[in-house]
Amino acid sequence: MIGKTLQNGKYKIKRVLGQGGFGITYEGIQTTLGRKVAIKEFFMKDFCERAGSTSQVTIVGTESNRSLVNRFKEKFLKEAQMIASLDGTSHIIRIYDIFEENNTAYYVMQYMEDGSLDYKVKTGGALRQDVAYDYIRQIADALEQLHARHIMHLDIKPANVMVQGDDIYLIDFGVSKHYDASGDATTTTTVGRSKGYAPLEQYRQGGVQSFSPETDIYSLGATAFFLVTGKTPPEATELMERQLQRPAGLSNSLWRAISASMNPKKMDRPHSIATFKALLGSRPVVSTTRSSTTIASNINSEDTVIDADAVKVSTKKGTVSSSYTSSDPAWPYWIAPIILAVAIFNGKNADENMGAFLITLAVLYVVAFAIKRYRNG
Repeated sequence: MIGKTLQNGKYKIKRVLGQGGFGITYEGIQTTLGRKVAIKEFFMKDFCERAGSTSQVTIVGTESNRSLVNRFKEKFLKEAQMIASLDGTSHIIRIYDIFEENNTAYYVMQYMEDGSLDYKVKTGGALRQDVAYDYIRQIADALEQLHARHIMHLDIKPANVMVQGDDIYLIDFGVSKHYDASGDATTTTTVGRSKGYAPLEQYRQGGVQSFSPETDIYSLGATAFFLVTGKTPPEATELMERQLQRPAGLSNSLWRAISASMNPKKMDRPHSIATFKALLGSRPVVSTTRSSTTIASNINSEDTVIDADAVKVSTKKGTVSSSYTSSDPAWPYWIAPIILAVAIFNGKNADENMGAFLITLAVLYVVAFAIKRYRNG
């Protein structure tokens, strides 16, 4: 298909971006506007093949195969139409065009220069917590808008979140479902079950048949775990046997949101995106200065996040040092030793024990200010 055109030359295909079991995604050009676009072609890898060097798609095998492929092609087109109906919804990929050609179907969508969150983390490592927070919050905003329309995505994972500058966009609604006002599914789709991101209820036959925001929330928490650790989350079946381990250095609010969302029991997860956002709290403040670190607190919690890159490391004698500013008041460290010394010598003759009293006081001051120095770095 490279170099081929679609819709009488309106679109030209440049290269393959990726291929899955149900389709191929290309980078293309909308020739009339000179705009770069992504073009998704319906192509069931196990049942379809290309006819020679042409663009035509043929179905391999029996009439049963033909019926199956046609049924899934209809679902493919409905997926595109559903995404297009969300035009204007924040952080949802935009659909520009939908059409059938070459005995298959296509839809044309926004092209994202920066790739997916999966690509970003796998090539650049785990994200700083304030950066991860911004992405997580945007995914949550997108899901909140979907849930308000009784739509569940059902396949939230880093590979399905595209990045464009500082913004993210959800893609791949192939297994999403729409639910009526009573919460019953109005569409039937294949069951999605991405390793590490799917909750236990998606392992059931038929998947999630009633509206249940907790399912998307589990996947959101698992995606957050990946962003801050760079590691694929443990599967939900594993979390039935052992608790999720808190990553080192993770802020309290991020940990609350992740651990609550990834609870294997649906009833114990946040029941709405609003509740998830409340757990997530405010954006962690992380210093990006490399010569020194300012310890900053989350204004809505006790969280403190320190950028590891900001700590100045001395190669001499293997020591590590950092400069800091602190609001830790000094007065308790001056007063506490006096109170303790008086308590220790209470009832004794001050004249006879003055020497011991002063020595004890000096020792207590050394200990107090050693504690203060340790607490502040």
